Amino acid sequence: MNKIKIKKYTLPYLSEAKSGTRLSEDKRTEIVMAIFHRLKTGCQWREIPIERYFKENYSYKSVFYHFSKWCKDGSWGTMWTELLRTYRHCLELSNIQIDGPHIRANRGRERVGFQLRKVDESTNFLYLCDNQGILLAISESIVVNIMIYLKCNSILEN
Repeated sequence: MNKIKIKKYTLPYLSEAKSGTRLSEDKRTEIVMAIFHRLKTGCQWREIPIERYFKENYSYKSVFYHFSKWCKDGSWGTMWTELLRTYRHCLELSNIQIDGPHIRANRGRERVGFQLRKVDESTNFLYLCDNQGILLAISESIVVNIMIYLKCNSILEN
């Protein structure tokens, strides 16, 4: 995503500081580009190539701070729902796709269940996409727990 598209489609939905130093539009654009890099590549925050996105010295910790702040205040969610609403005529809804990856919960974060076929506790999400693969919805962490199913069956059989 280039700077022009970020300024047009992303920045209007991201909250700004209510007091103190306000970031310039260019600085906010650079931060968003660094965040998108992190989300696209899956790299760790400290591995973001800061020199690629910022003209002056900037910290990955500051990039994470803004990402976290915008997550907590709902800016990302608001942007996503408003863009879906505005451009719903572009969605291909003749066929809806649903997928549910099974993700290992490292260090106990967001773990919601244990599956017999998996070694660790895990979490599951469901993703709903249109026919073009555009994300429409994501579920909360859900339990798909085969262990409970097996225990219930063994109790009923005995």
